[in-house]
Amino acid sequence: MSYLINNNNIGKENVIFNNSVTNQEIDSTVSDITGSSITYTPIENCKHVIYEFKAQYVYRPDNNSTHFLELFESIDGGSSWSGLGNNYCIEGAAIDSQKLNNLISIKFILAQYTGSRSYKLRGRTSSNSYEINLHKDTDSNEVYYPTVMMYSIL
Repeated sequence: MSYLINNNNIGKENVIFNNSVTNQEIDSTVSDITGSSITYTPIENCKHVIYEFKAQYVYRPDNNSTHFLELFESIDGGSSWSGLGNNYCIEGAAIDSQKLNNLISIKFILAQYTGSRSYKLRGRTSSNSYEINLHKDTDSNEVYYPTVMMYSIL
């Protein structure tokens, strides 16, 4: 069964449009994803909390790529972070895709919680031969600004 979420079901919403980003090259070293951080306090008695992230990426400088992204959470204001595990991970792969610009559009449904928590994505590629670039088209030098949004559902 599916349904549309309407404004009557959405409690409190936070949206961050990050216009201070530059190109971010992701390689095999785990890195924070620029523009994916947000702190959110859901409304009381909500059923779910939703985390959404959108960003542009391109398989450059390499032709092939396998990349991994995972949602991390902090309950102490960002002093320490914990990965949320397999249910909050995505994997993307492409072969011979050097010229393609793509859109990452991620939505994670979190269990209800109380108080303020912070979230961010961390990512890596399978090797330094499979890098990707975020937030900038490396041909035209156009910057594409990421957005992150959180909201709670009553």
